[in-house]
Amino acid sequence: PSPPNFPLDLRSNPFTPPGRPPPPPPPKGSGGRRAPPVPPVPPVPPTPPPSHNCDVWVWIHITPPLDAAMSGRHLLTSQPTMDYSDRRTLLSRSGFTFNAASCAQLAALVQTGFATQAPLLNATILVPFALDDCAPAHVVFRGTLLSARDGELLQGWLDGALGLQSWVRNVTGGERCSPLLSGYTVRSEVTGVDGTPSCMKGDATQQCARAPPLPPPRRPSRSRPPPQAPLPPAPGRPKAPRAPAPKRKPVQSDPPPPLPPSPSLPPPSQPSQPPPATPLPRPTPKPQPGQRRPNMFDPPPPPPRPPSPTPKPVPGSRKPMGFLPPPPPPPPTFVETHDCVNSNIQVPYVISNLTLTNTLDQRGAAAVAMCIRVSQQRCRASSFCCGMEFAKVEVPVAPACTGDLRRLTVNAKPRDFSWGRYDGGLVTIKFEGLLTTLPSPDGAKLCWVVRPGDCAKPQNFCLNGHCQVNYYSTNNKCCPATLVA
Repeated sequence: PSPPNFPLDLRSNPFTPPGRPPPPPPPKGSGGRRAPPVPPVPPVPPTPPPSHNCDVWVWIHITPPLDAAMSGRHLLTSQPTMDYSDRRTLLSRSGFTFNAASCAQLAALVQTGFATQAPLLNATILVPFALDDCAPAHVVFRGTLLSARDGELLQGWLDGALGLQSWVRNVTGGERCSPLLSGYTVRSEVTGVDGTPSCMKGDATQQCARAPPLPPPRRPSRSRPPPQAPLPPAPGRPKAPRAPAPKRKPVQSDPPPPLPPSPSLPPPSQPSQPPPATPLPRPTPKPQPGQRRPNMFDPPPPPPRPPSPTPKPVPGSRKPMGFLPPPPPPPPTFVETHDCVNSNIQVPYVISNLTLTNTLDQRGAAAVAMCIRVSQQRCRASSFCCGMEFAKVEVPVAPACTGDLRRLTVNAKPRDFSWGRYDGGLVTIKFEGLLTTLPSPDGAKLCWVVRPGDCAKPQNFCLNGHCQVNYYSTNNKCCPATLVA
């Protein structure tokens, strides 16, 4: 049977279960649909702890001897607008420099050392060491350790014979330096970024002795060739016989009368030679008082001795000279007041030569000013001292002239001076506080004023007869030295 026909109104439907509430009306503006539930907010992840990785830089420097450094400085300062590739070419002409082959050899030595020692000492290298810069005067390697603890584990190996010392001797060739490095200083150093302290630190230095100068070359002996025998006279050219003159036919005429016979001439006589000259008798010397007069019975006097023959020079021997010139004086050496890099290659500033002018001191008395000028130059940004500050200047002074210094000036403004005193009685004058006084050192003029007299001459005022100017970074790690004249 079919179900009964009931109306479809649920509210009047008797089959609706009791107690069930009607559904709520839909929210307005939803088009008849319910809004989706709001998703829960995800939890914020915890902030990771700060990283304590340790960046380590390995520097290997070479400092040329003074004569090579001065020649390189002359080449660089004479052409200040050249680019880096031209500077690199000029530096390679002044002596020993690093090249691609030597940098690759050092890179293999440094990388192998860290990679071998790290697992043996339970140290962790986060970023392997790799070559960062290969310049003519230095090589730089860079790597990262996991923490400062790993640097402490590797410090003993670094200070030993297989660490810093082996890198230096790889450049010099061993305990006895190669002849190419005569007079050079080779130094290896481990620091943080840009020379700052790090979890590893240390340095090793080897000073190569200067080779003695070579003796002057021998001059070739100018021995005269033996006299040649005179050449025999050339034989005279024989005269050709003259052909007889042709006979003329006689003309038919009357014969002339015969001439009288001519008297015969006497034959030509030979020229008479003058008679030989008779030597004049030598006058007999008068006897001295008390001396017997010689007579005819005395024996004849002995003949005079012949002159001694001049010795012939031995082939290949040098002619005797009156004196030999003295050997040239050794080149001057830099005075070191701090343990720093004193090379003036790849540095931001260059120091000019001295200029002397007459001036007045702080009391109006006559004085002499010795002045230098600072100029800025380009350098490689990754070089050890390229980013250094111009914080301080020092000039070593002869002890006998310290009392003649009157004052200092920076850009014609008077400054108070101070003394730097070091071991061995070394005394320097200091220009301090230049970070505030010279925020831009390019073109600055620095002078020291001296009383007139012997100390007003640079070779007398400065130590060892030549003026050395060093400018320093704030941490005294860089101190480029220049000899000014």
